[in-house]
Amino acid sequence: MSEHFGQGDILPVKVVIKSDKDIWDNRSLQVVEQISDNLSKIDNVAKVRSATRPDGNKRNELTVSYFLNSVSKEMDNSQKSDDTKNSLGKLEELGKMADDMSGKGDFGKLVDATGQTIQGISHVNDGLESLGEGTNGAVNGLTGISGGLVKLTSGVDNTVQGIEKVNAALGNAAKSLEGMAKDKPEIIQDINYQTALGTVKGVSDNMGKISVGLKDIKKGMSASSAGISSAKDGLSKVSEGLNKSSSALNQVQVALEQIKDGQKLAQDEITNAMNSLKDAFSSLSNSKVDLNKLTQGLDKIKLYADEYYAAHKDSDSTFFIPANAEEIDPAFKDLKNAMNQYISEDSKGMVIDVVLSIPPYKIEALDTSKVIKRVAEETLKKSYLDGSEMHVGGISATFDHVRDITADDFVKLMLFVLIGIFVVLCLLLRSVIAPIYLLLTIVISYATTMGVSYVVFQLIMGYEGLSWSTTFFAFCLLVALGVDYNIFLISRVKEEYKPGDVTGGVARALASTGGIITSCGIIMAGTFGALLASPIKPLFEIGFAAVIGLLMDTFIVRTLFVPAIAVKVGELNWWPGRKVKILPRDE
Repeated sequence: MSEHFGQGDILPVKVVIKSDKDIWDNRSLQVVEQISDNLSKIDNVAKVRSATRPDGNKRNELTVSYFLNSVSKEMDNSQKSDDTKNSLGKLEELGKMADDMSGKGDFGKLVDATGQTIQGISHVNDGLESLGEGTNGAVNGLTGISGGLVKLTSGVDNTVQGIEKVNAALGNAAKSLEGMAKDKPEIIQDINYQTALGTVKGVSDNMGKISVGLKDIKKGMSASSAGISSAKDGLSKVSEGLNKSSSALNQVQVALEQIKDGQKLAQDEITNAMNSLKDAFSSLSNSKVDLNKLTQGLDKIKLYADEYYAAHKDSDSTFFIPANAEEIDPAFKDLKNAMNQYISEDSKGMVIDVVLSIPPYKIEALDTSKVIKRVAEETLKKSYLDGSEMHVGGISATFDHVRDITADDFVKLMLFVLIGIFVVLCLLLRSVIAPIYLLLTIVISYATTMGVSYVVFQLIMGYEGLSWSTTFFAFCLLVALGVDYNIFLISRVKEEYKPGDVTGGVARALASTGGIITSCGIIMAGTFGALLASPIKPLFEIGFAAVIGLLMDTFIVRTLFVPAIAVKVGELNWWPGRKVKILPRDE
């Protein structure tokens, strides 16, 4: 599995934090990102997986610098200050147009022209009726009638042209209103604006119909003129044409009266709309200075956002998730699901996985777990999560903790055991001198054994170091067995001792106990040698240390060192329990 996933992925160092604050709060997540960022910079750390880095990679798109850069880009894509000024210019033009169109304006002229047309048509109709009362002076009046028709036709043409101009003005007004809606979309919802636009379009449509009707009238009047021209062929035809013209003029007069009423209504509606536009423009004009200041402020914000992004884009750890993140991008939902794997259900706890680039059992990994704990604690201090409870777990951290406990306890164990053995030996031998060198031989035997183990395992076999359990249990075994052999030997020396004959006593004791101690040492070494077949490294190391220590203790320490020291110390071996008598040396 470690070949596919890596030992660090399978057995990461875990940093667990418990807080009374909500971990989902952006302030808490920023602390998590700062811890993750600081941990990722530690030597031997491959990657860090946390609530802000579910996949072990830094989420640059969720930093403040990234969001500021996004805002800056959106400001580039939206309207800039020049566009705002252009929009304000268009609003000014719209205000001027409202002034031009307010009051009487084109609509007043249109109403007047329509009234004049009605009066003209009324006069024409009166003339036709007078012509219809008698035809005695028809021939003489034909010329006058023809001239009147020409003038009437000219008046109708003028009326049509006036209506077309008015209709064109209405079209321009409608386009201006629609253009204003494009520049200022929110005005579409204004009821005054909707009424004005609908009235303008309705009046324009009616004007078109009137223009068509007047053109039809013109055709009828042209036909009447043609009939008058041919009146010489028959007064009956003239009378018939005059009757038709009179009837048509009556209809036109009625239609124009209706149009005039509609024009007055339209004028009132448009005047109200223009007054509303003028009021709106007056408010916008008062806000022009504020809009300019706002635009300048936005430009400064954009400049600051660009500068901040350029300075912090590679080192920013200010993690930030918008409240409407899922609305901005549906992918945030998957991200939050991944973040849930590192945050507790009550949102008060979280875990950070620190993946090491080295095997978790190496000494460097144990040392790295200690650095991880220190860095995490320092990052939490004076942060938003200051005061939170923090623990470091995982195989590396556990073994490092055991190593620290063992190292501390090992010193206490050594002192306790050596002092205890010293007291027992003093009571047994009724001496102070002999227990001292006996203990020194035990310590030397243990130290030599550890030195040999270091050379074999680290220098020859390439181990990273001896297991913490090796030094601990090897000390217990070697001291326990070594002191047994010491007591067995020195007790025999004391029994064989005769005043003034320390050398003889040592020789006799060594002769009587040598075989037994050697046999016991070989048997014990063979027993512990069975551990050398174990595939577990700590057991293998303990077995090797026990075999080396027991054999060295059996054949070197108990056979050579202890007897030699006892002979050199002489009568002082039993001080102060027995009086020391120094005899002259025999030649």
